[in-house]
Amino acid sequence: MTNLYIWLTIGLVAIGADLIFINSTYLVMVGLAAFITAIPAFLGFSLLWQLILFAITGFILCFIPWTQQRRRRHSLETAYQIQNMDLGHEVQVNEVNHLGVAKVNYRGAIWDAIADHGYTLSRGVWIIVALKCNQLILKKKA
Repeated sequence: MTNLYIWLTIGLVAIGADLIFINSTYLVMVGLAAFITAIPAFLGFSLLWQLILFAITGFILCFIPWTQQRRRRHSLETAYQIQNMDLGHEVQVNEVNHLGVAKVNYRGAIWDAIADHGYTLSRGVWIIVALKCNQLILKKKA
């Protein structure tokens, strides 16, 4: 019966430490693995089988939040790409007014375009490097 209390203590300490200090869910999963391992300890399985079960369930339970974080990170990258899908595209500048602003045709609409820092807007092919409200920020194509 002492193994049962050891596994329950490990589970409580791991979950308590995670909730108090870290808040990363990995220690919660380790605590759950310890609680699951307490069941074979209660049934009288040997310590070797308890350790094997703890290792396997701990790995599986820690793998779950890792895959969720990876999926969430991928969806954030996709959202960034969708929000900034104009970056890197080319536009043709035909004329520039006296304020240094050009009207360019991009995606079927007329946009205001200004040059990025260090550039002076002129005729030619430019690349979109940023968007500022409804203005395209351009740099000269190399």
